[in-house]
Amino acid sequence: NSCSPTQVANSNKSDSGSIAGVTGDSVAVNCDDGYSGSGNAVCGVDGNFSSVTCSANSCSPTQVANSNKSDSGSISGVTGDVVSVTCINTHEGGGDYTCNPNGTFSGNPCTEINIAPVLASGSGNSSPFNGQTDVSSSLSSATAKFTDANGDSLSLITSNKFIRVKKLSDNLIVSSSPSFNNNTISVNLSLSCGTSYYWEISSGSVIDGNGGSNTTINSLTNSSKIVFTTEDCNQSPVLANTNGNSSPYDGETDVSASITSVTAKFTDPDGDDLSLSGNGFIRVKRSSDNLNVNTSGTSPSMDNNILTINANLECSEQYYLEVSQGAITDGNGGTNSQINDGTNSKIVFNTATCQLEDIEAPLMIANASFNYNDCTGPSSGQYVCDRNFRIHSSIKSGSSNVYLGDGSNDPLYAFAVYKVIESSENCGDIDSSYTIGNVHNGTWSSSSNTYIFASGYNDVSFFGNYAQQVTINSASAKACAYNVVTKNN
Repeated sequence: NSCSPTQVANSNKSDSGSIAGVTGDSVAVNCDDGYSGSGNAVCGVDGNFSSVTCSANSCSPTQVANSNKSDSGSISGVTGDVVSVTCINTHEGGGDYTCNPNGTFSGNPCTEINIAPVLASGSGNSSPFNGQTDVSSSLSSATAKFTDANGDSLSLITSNKFIRVKKLSDNLIVSSSPSFNNNTISVNLSLSCGTSYYWEISSGSVIDGNGGSNTTINSLTNSSKIVFTTEDCNQSPVLANTNGNSSPYDGETDVSASITSVTAKFTDPDGDDLSLSGNGFIRVKRSSDNLNVNTSGTSPSMDNNILTINANLECSEQYYLEVSQGAITDGNGGTNSQINDGTNSKIVFNTATCQLEDIEAPLMIANASFNYNDCTGPSSGQYVCDRNFRIHSSIKSGSSNVYLGDGSNDPLYAFAVYKVIESSENCGDIDSSYTIGNVHNGTWSSSSNTYIFASGYNDVSFFGNYAQQVTINSASAKACAYNVVTKNN
């Protein structure tokens, strides 16, 4: 009798009904590679073949580094089994691992992903770093550091590549001679103050030897760039010539002629402390004749950025400050510009008219006295009268020369009077019993042993001219100097 046809999976008889025969027939069944259980299927009297089974063999357990199956033996199974392997983020590969008939698993390993070099633009890496705003304009070189996540040794390709620093405003190249060491590009620089710059590096300039290279770097790239700015230019000291800063201030009128110093405040936009350089002129000058009126024997000084010049001023005059360029320094290369009465920044001021006292009666007050032997030359002995009227006197053998002037443009009569008395007497005051006469014409008056000279004028042009002389004939005599001023009514 015939047996019912059959088959054995994973064998040479896996096709449906490939095992057939009659009672007593024996069919050889050979298992496929990776399977065990080969044998003969015999057709029995019951009409069925004896059972033959091909069972899958186990594969040797394994694992895949840098994956979710990195634990030892975590990949296991029998012939035909498939295990999914997922690589960690920094690696690629993995996928299906299959148990093969030879008893081993096969699949793609997880290999490290090659990461291209990237610019390290932050502080502590590149110098200047991206966004830095206080870069010194004297900086002579810049560095741009690159990193490689794989730890590859990097190198620089310069052929047909741009590797440079450029000015942001006009793209002017300001660098030269790029070099590469320890994954860092260096270039020589020539910078200006108060200016922004950026790195320009072509893609593929920095390579890792494994196919990785940098992307383009310039001022517009988002994640990888270096843009920096140099510190503001050093600004020079400037004169603060307004009211509340300098004294007298520029344009001030009615300045008292009795002040003994002029102060000029300087400011420095950078906040630098200012000092005198020791170069050039610092002086106060009279506008009418450019006479230097600095006080003799004194020197200008500077404290807390305020310049002080001692000066001798007169009534009804105009003066100006003269400071040579470079006389004041901020210690960082900045100095003042020229200052005088013709510069934009200046101090020009006018002194007030001296207020002279009206004396109704010709009472004359003794201001000074001098003996025959007090002076030895024609330029000795200056006397400044109490009533803002000057008598310049010099006494030599037997004579006194008198100069007149008060610095006022008001119509005035001014009298300079001398009398000669014995040296043992007191000068005293001359009262109204002395007849002055027509004094504005410069006439003489006298009484007994006293000589009186009086001269009148009504403008300052008389100042500096020689007047009359008073003669002292005796070494035992002395001259007394007087003055009186009255308005010309």
